[in-house]
Amino acid sequence: MSGPRRPQGHEDYVHLLDSSWTCYWLLKWYRDIGADARILPYVGAYVDALLALQREDGGFPAWVRPDTREASPFLAASPETSAHVMLLCLYGKLVGDTRCHEAAARGGRFVAAHILPEGRWEDFETYWSCSREWAGKQYGVRDARSGLYNQCNFGMYWTAEAFKDLYETTGEASWLALGEQVLAEASLYQQIWQPPYIPVPTIGGFGVMNTDDEWNDARQSLFALTYLSYANLTGDERYRIRALRAMEASFYMMYCPENDVVKRLYERVHPGFGEREYGFHMENFNHHDGTPVDGLGGVYDIRLGLRRGRRVARRIHFEAASRHGLNGAVKSKSYTSGWRTALNGAVTIAVRGEAPPTRKVPLCRYCGVG
Repeated sequence: MSGPRRPQGHEDYVHLLDSSWTCYWLLKWYRDIGADARILPYVGAYVDALLALQREDGGFPAWVRPDTREASPFLAASPETSAHVMLLCLYGKLVGDTRCHEAAARGGRFVAAHILPEGRWEDFETYWSCSREWAGKQYGVRDARSGLYNQCNFGMYWTAEAFKDLYETTGEASWLALGEQVLAEASLYQQIWQPPYIPVPTIGGFGVMNTDDEWNDARQSLFALTYLSYANLTGDERYRIRALRAMEASFYMMYCPENDVVKRLYERVHPGFGEREYGFHMENFNHHDGTPVDGLGGVYDIRLGLRRGRRVARRIHFEAASRHGLNGAVKSKSYTSGWRTALNGAVTIAVRGEAPPTRKVPLCRYCGVG
């Protein structure tokens, strides 16, 4: 059933985003790791149900009752539709189902027409997670001062990925142009300065919402791959630099000797930390969950950013080593040394035009990235 981040009275509803996201990663497992015979029939049955829920306008509901398929009125028009487009593109590609490609294009057109022009990046996390509604933040209501809708940048991520997938599926350049438009808006959430009041490194990381105060969120590693994909598709090296910065930021909050400032913060908040906890990674910085100390909250999601960062680092390290023109991509003063030095080495190889290494070179001795 639906997870706890839901509107009141939705205990008996299924959150379609959660279901599609799970199936999307099952397909990635099937494609990239192991072709488990159970996956395609399982996802196929879900896709059939999902297609039956698509509206005439191309959008998908956010929550539905599994018994009656009754749709909730909440988030009836939202960028969560883009996550379903991602799933449909991938499933359609794997099994050759043209229904999925047609439905994905309809979903993409819905988001392009109803979400993107208004900047209406509202999803479940915008209102029903840590940053909840209050008098100055109401569901579906623009902010009185800025004129913006309450935004969460996960919707921007799903949509940039969905438009990229539609471009690769259809070959229509308009989808890539729309994706770049979304990525430009998402880039406003990438941190490009080091505030004096934030004691941990921040440059390249990502915030979450325009109504929350988290920095260095683990989703930055997802954005890193999105930027990298757009760099490869468009040839725009600015995307590659943003990708490298976002990947680097995915390791900022790791508990290890190389991150001396962060290490001391962790030990002040969690006095029991020691060598056995090396590799621990907080979801983000300044997450106010009721127990914040110097910007660090309680222990939760301890491997989220690390797991994502490992995947990103493997890919970017070798892709960067096969590219030219990355001078200046990683040159600023750093708070860290060990893994940052390895990243600098990858970029140096790219600048010199040398061949990438023929063996795996560990970027981090605590998580085995290489």
